[in-house]
Amino acid sequence: MTLRRKIVALTLCLLLLFAMTAAASVLLQSKISEQFSGVVDDYLPLNAAVATVDVFTDRYELDLRRLAADLRDAGAGAAAIAQQGEAERLSEARVLTATFEKTEAQLDQVVQDSRQTVEKRVAMADIRGRFGYMKRALPNFIEVGRRMSEALGAGRAEEAGHIAAEFAPYRSLFGEDLTAVRDQLATLTVGATGEAYRLHRGLIILEMVMLGLASLTGLGLSLIVSNRMMAGLERLIEGTRQIQDGHGYEILPVTSNDEIGKLTVAFNRMVEDLRAKDRVKETFGKFVDPRIVANLIDPAGGKDLAERQVATVFFSDIKGFSGLGELLTATTLVKLLNTYFSEMTTLIHARNGIIDKFVGDGLMAFWTAPFSRGESHATDACLAALAQQHAVEKLRKHLSDVLGLRRDLPEFSVRMGLATGDLVVGTIGAPNARSFTVIGDTVNLASRLEGANNAYATSILVDEGTFQLAQNDVEGREIDFLTVLGKLEPVRVYQIMAPAGCLSAAENELRGLFAEALAAYRARDWDRSDQHFAQCLAVVPNDGPAAVFRRRIEFLRGQALPPDWDGVWQLTEK
Repeated sequence: MTLRRKIVALTLCLLLLFAMTAAASVLLQSKISEQFSGVVDDYLPLNAAVATVDVFTDRYELDLRRLAADLRDAGAGAAAIAQQGEAERLSEARVLTATFEKTEAQLDQVVQDSRQTVEKRVAMADIRGRFGYMKRALPNFIEVGRRMSEALGAGRAEEAGHIAAEFAPYRSLFGEDLTAVRDQLATLTVGATGEAYRLHRGLIILEMVMLGLASLTGLGLSLIVSNRMMAGLERLIEGTRQIQDGHGYEILPVTSNDEIGKLTVAFNRMVEDLRAKDRVKETFGKFVDPRIVANLIDPAGGKDLAERQVATVFFSDIKGFSGLGELLTATTLVKLLNTYFSEMTTLIHARNGIIDKFVGDGLMAFWTAPFSRGESHATDACLAALAQQHAVEKLRKHLSDVLGLRRDLPEFSVRMGLATGDLVVGTIGAPNARSFTVIGDTVNLASRLEGANNAYATSILVDEGTFQLAQNDVEGREIDFLTVLGKLEPVRVYQIMAPAGCLSAAENELRGLFAEALAAYRARDWDRSDQHFAQCLAVVPNDGPAAVFRRRIEFLRGQALPPDWDGVWQLTEK
């Protein structure tokens, strides 16, 4: 039996126990709900009805007696007081009548409901009888009030006093019967609440027992399964520890056909791969980046590696380095370059990049599988470029410490270009001196985009393919549609501005205005385009691309452009 089936069987047992617990819980919860439903739907409304009858029968009589007292001192306003008193009497009579009708209907419904218990239906039938008796006496009670109100309205105070004496029998009737009903309802409410509490306590006990049973069952079965797994796992752990400690690669015996046995087979294959990679590292240890040896070279050796892959190429160059070299001594210049390259190399490696070569102050790197997973090579490259620009800013702040100078510090900025495309990835060179590099037109494009930063006063320019792959992880804007030196096909060029979500409000506004200006430029709407580019400079005064386009618009205004002009700009410098 495989481990998967053992785990599934264990899970099914636990699920069965939990299902039984859930079924019992639902049953008990249903009974608890019935008890609370009786309290909420039956007993509480009946208690409210009893309270209404109790209050309004007393108020009916007291309001009439108060009316009689008010009329004795009313004088000229007696008629209005009598009329108001009659209106209040009629309102109270309607409330009492409606309350008795509603309560009687509710009691009839409960008594006739076969789903209710016999005890509850009998108790409700007794209450209905008492309410019926009071309901039959209600019209006479109301009539006494009507006669008394009529006498008071006619000014017959003495007659009204005699009529008020007829209320006496009803005080006893409503008082005793209402008290009996109230007591019965209290008894029923207490009983229902107690039953609900008993059922709830039983539910808690049941859930605790089932939880304990499930825990014990799960623990016991887990111990059995885990003990059977441990023998094979301990061999795997020991073999892994030997590899970790550098004590060699031992092939482990396969003693079962379950998952542990399959894991042991996979471990043995890993051991074989590690042995092969050690042979590769020993044979090809002269590569720049050790990850190339570990991941890309055939362990048998003797064959050149070459394959076509989609990759992202990166070029960077220190702006004005020739002039910088004239200002610094050789020692200081080397110190600066070493510091700069150390920072850049660390950041490129941190984003899975491969350093291809250093050419003077320039650096070439690339991102490709398997170091960057899937299509993340463009994102890794763009984020690495942004991290390098941030490091350059920090280095610029500490440039005096690096160079040992306190004044006349040189300007230090770096241009970067990136392009993504189909490349040949392989080893090139003599048998005893090889280089792992990339070959293709994309390499030339990345180099030209690095130089194009000069034309737009930018720091990071990428082609459309790079931006399309990385746009969910970085913020950028389209800069131009141009042909670089050495290429005939135009490319859309984008500036990488910041990691995703990190643009300032001004930069975000700049990006929107620049897009509108670029659309107007391509539509040959020079005035609107120039206006938008001017707004860009108002938001970010040192924005290089906006200033470049304003100068270009002034140049194009006096040119006779062909009808099919599509906005492509030809760069004439590297």
